[in-house]
Amino acid sequence: MRPRLLAVASATLALVLSACSGSESSGDPEGFNEADVAFASDMIPHHAQALVMVDLTLGRDLEPEVAELTEQIRAEQTPEIEQMADLLEEWGEPVPETSRDHANAHGDGHVAQGPDMPGMMSAEDMSALADASAARF
Repeated sequence: MRPRLLAVASATLALVLSACSGSESSGDPEGFNEADVAFASDMIPHHAQALVMVDLTLGRDLEPEVAELTEQIRAEQTPEIEQMADLLEEWGEPVPETSRDHANAHGDGHVAQGPDMPGMMSAEDMSALADASAARF
């Protein structure tokens, strides 16, 4: 059931992004608005955290369904991050840093996220996940 939910969420995201980037969906003559910028800026760290969680699966003995899901997430989230970053750059907006950025790769891998960001795991939750046994993971 999770792969189906992920597929629906990814399809919804693709539709939202395509709608956000079209000039007909926005009152701004440049083809984007503050909501588009906020959405892309929030989704980049959200997707990057999903990829960090996928990275935590490397070397773990996973159920086949979970392994398939992790590869699906990796395959879908990476290009979506790139698409949103490209849009932000095109719009002249800053691209948020994430724990997957090269600049952050030498530290502990944690980039603070706003506490009001729905769907984000806390640093404590991420640490607990990283330290979890294979079965609990």
